[in-house]
Amino acid sequence: MSARASKRSRGYPHPLVLQVRLAALTDETPPPRLLTPPAPPPRGVSEAAFQALVIDLAERFRWVVYHTLDSRGSHPGWPDLVLVRGPRALFIELKTERGAIRPEQAAWGERLLKAGLDWRIWRPAHWDTEIVPTLTEEQD
Repeated sequence: MSARASKRSRGYPHPLVLQVRLAALTDETPPPRLLTPPAPPPRGVSEAAFQALVIDLAERFRWVVYHTLDSRGSHPGWPDLVLVRGPRALFIELKTERGAIRPEQAAWGERLLKAGLDWRIWRPAHWDTEIVPTLTEEQD
């Protein structure tokens, strides 16, 4: 098996997929306008499913999304998502309705806020009041 084929089999994307993703990141066209608000997450949604909904909405509205896929070996508490679009960067900790913020997560949040950055905790209940309006607002 070639080195190229073995990389793909380990989960690395095909080079063409990378080119498309890079093209999307450099696309200067404005995000679409929100005509119909997306349905809120279902009651009792898991954090993983909630995260997938947030990422999908963010990417549709041209946010660049960073998520650590495997945090083993990383310092604990870093936010689940970093979203960047234009001059804005959001550091998002996602939780279910009952999910508790761990001390390490709160400490990172305090540090980010103290540095003047936008750190937020989003729960499914924030979908209509904060998440959708924030991710779909027009760029400055």
